[in-house]
Amino acid sequence: MLRIAARSLALAFSACSVSFAGPAMHESPERPVELGEVAWSRDFDATLAASKASGKPVLVLFDEVPGCHTCVSFGTDVLSNPLVVEAAQTLFHPVAVYNNIDGTDLSILKSFDEPTWNNPVVRVIDADKNMLAKRVNGDYTTLGITGAMIAALEKTKREVPGYLRLLNEEARMNAEPVAQATFAMHCFWEGQAQLASLEGVVGTKVGWLDGKEVVDVEYDPSRIKYSALLLKAQSMQCASTVFARTDGQCKLARELAGENAVRSDDPSKHVAKDELYRLVNSPFKHVPMTPLQAQKVNAALGMRQDPSAALSPAQVELAKAIEANPDAKWPTLAHAHNTRDAMGKAKGVLASID
Repeated sequence: MLRIAARSLALAFSACSVSFAGPAMHESPERPVELGEVAWSRDFDATLAASKASGKPVLVLFDEVPGCHTCVSFGTDVLSNPLVVEAAQTLFHPVAVYNNIDGTDLSILKSFDEPTWNNPVVRVIDADKNMLAKRVNGDYTTLGITGAMIAALEKTKREVPGYLRLLNEEARMNAEPVAQATFAMHCFWEGQAQLASLEGVVGTKVGWLDGKEVVDVEYDPSRIKYSALLLKAQSMQCASTVFARTDGQCKLARELAGENAVRSDDPSKHVAKDELYRLVNSPFKHVPMTPLQAQKVNAALGMRQDPSAALSPAQVELAKAIEANPDAKWPTLAHAHNTRDAMGKAKGVLASID
């Protein structure tokens, strides 16, 4: 059974395994880099029919193939992100329409009033061609496409997987400023796990400040206010001392924590090893994941909860394969900077399993 899982996972993680689904409207001897690694259909009518049967939305990419640098960059970056690829292929019916050729492609382009010879445009529609999300145009980022995916799934009342929400949240975090708070507690490993589990917390680091164990928390102030974060930290017994980083934080902290609030601009001395202690001491350290996923998996493990809620189905299956074959030479991949390359390394180990 492990062999079957390994083969299927290898296909899921292999760039070379992705091919166009359905009859082609325009033949190409190689997979165009402009389209990334998503298995785009090239049969628009067949894709609409598949959507009608399954209820899944249609993800339409209007793209210039071969295209300019923008088209190539979108394909090799965003459309080759393993989690974007997985979401596109499992939650939607993806179809590509070229905007720089005649024939059927041009007819479809005109029916949507899309311009020819244009940069990539993404639409999410239902089987009757109704728009389910705002047209993505000019936003060639993970934030843009995942935002449209989530909006379409919510509009059709379909489940939005946790990994897709985290991917969108992380992309927003990278595009917008985050705030920081620092709390002292009896054990920073336990505090890190509890604080990272909170909605709106996007990063944590552990260390020492003024001789106390502390957790530096990065959070999205649009999703959780400092006062709410402080109160939650207190309820978790993760705020024996509150190190306020701004005058505004200090005022709130003294109102809520009294003499336990301290104004400080001194940096914490972070732990250099085993930053995410629960994660790096578990088999999940071998699963490629984004930094925010790693934070949430570490939190779940620390709180003795199921970490799979933060992972995609392919990542969960990989974790099962790792657990079933612990003697394989699995590299540590959870902290990899490039998720796509890390997935390739995981695929290599999977292929070696007999």
